[in-house]
Amino acid sequence: MKKILLLCSTLVAISLASCGGATTEEKSLIATLFPQYSLAEQLAGDLLDVEFLLPVGSDPHDFEPTPSQRVNLNNADVVLFTSESFEQWIHSLEDTATGKLVDLSQVVTLIEAVEHDHDPLMTGPKFAEDHVEDGFDPHYWLDPLNGLAMLEAISEEILLLVPEHTLLVESRKLLIQEALEDTIELYQELVLEGEELDVVFAGHHAFAYLTNYDVHVLTPYSGFSTDVIPTAQSLIEFSQLISDLGTNVLYISSSDNNAVIESLMDANPLLETQLLYTLENVSQSQFDSAIRYQELLMINYESLSHSEN
Repeated sequence: MKKILLLCSTLVAISLASCGGATTEEKSLIATLFPQYSLAEQLAGDLLDVEFLLPVGSDPHDFEPTPSQRVNLNNADVVLFTSESFEQWIHSLEDTATGKLVDLSQVVTLIEAVEHDHDPLMTGPKFAEDHVEDGFDPHYWLDPLNGLAMLEAISEEILLLVPEHTLLVESRKLLIQEALEDTIELYQELVLEGEELDVVFAGHHAFAYLTNYDVHVLTPYSGFSTDVIPTAQSLIEFSQLISDLGTNVLYISSSDNNAVIESLMDANPLLETQLLYTLENVSQSQFDSAIRYQELLMINYESLSHSEN
């Protein structure tokens, strides 16, 4: 009798497992930059394996995946990447990836990378050898309107992986969407109608998308590269521009070249520094605190709203 009961119990356990009691292999998604990682993590971090490709705090401009990362990229169900020009190594996965490679630059509104040969200081990014071979500025995530477009595309990809969680993902998407829409309204109110705001930044060209809100972020750099240090002459001219603008705020990012910042501060001793995040990556402390993409956009807004010219 005991043997019969044991057999029946075993059969019941097998039956329950076959009806959904057993765990299935978890779907995986890899994001190459922090904005898309943050959105995917908020939407489905507990529903699938969401991985951030970059080492936290690193510079994405010269990043190349390690062999082990390439294995993960090839095996992922979805890889979210910025653009074919920003992550030029993505082409090496086209014949080996078993999942879907999603180019988010195809769902956003891009602006052209404009060259200003007549103006060494420039009010917009200049063509450089890195990341702009398609003629567009790759930093589209700094416009919250593009954040909305990214959110829509990422949620669609996630729902293809976990359709059984549609209601949950859609409810989370709605909360993020509302936050981004509120941010867009605030960005649109940064500058009075018919006016423009010029601010100075000690880093590379990353903020051209703020011209959509009449904010012009001026830098001493000649292109997108974070490796090329501005020339002594460009720093002299940029220091004079700061003086002419009458601003007392120098915007910096956590990854800017300290020598450039010190040079500009020495030439303009009344300057105060204010952080402006490029959002390409975050610090370890920010990552550990689970800071969100939309929160960083708001921090940038608050920083810009205190600019004095």
